[in-house]
Amino acid sequence: MFSNSDVKDLRLLWQLRHSVVHTGGWLTKPDSLKVAALHGKGGQPILVDYEFVPTVVRKLHPIIKGAVHRVEQEFRSKLGATLPSRGRGHLGRTVQGGVHAKVLVLKWPAPGCSTP
Repeated sequence: MFSNSDVKDLRLLWQLRHSVVHTGGWLTKPDSLKVAALHGKGGQPILVDYEFVPTVVRKLHPIIKGAVHRVEQEFRSKLGATLPSRGRGHLGRTVQGGVHAKVLVLKWPAPGCSTP
């Protein structure tokens, strides 16, 4: 479902998530060895700034969109062969209209929130 490049990016994001959640934002040396992009960075804090979430969203959007497209193509190929010819067009429109990848665009600061 995911390309090799997608898997590499997802592993990095997963390890960063793990380190923030389970070690209080500290990248341990053993954890830094699990992902090539983090080699040599163990024993350091992970600092998340205001651009982190929008950057992650921009990175994840094409990964999700590509995965949804591949799942849709596989779904169409499996169902299309078993349907009578007059049903294929209707199903195609249903599949086309029913599979989407949308990303919430976050704005900072959020409306109604004040900043120090």
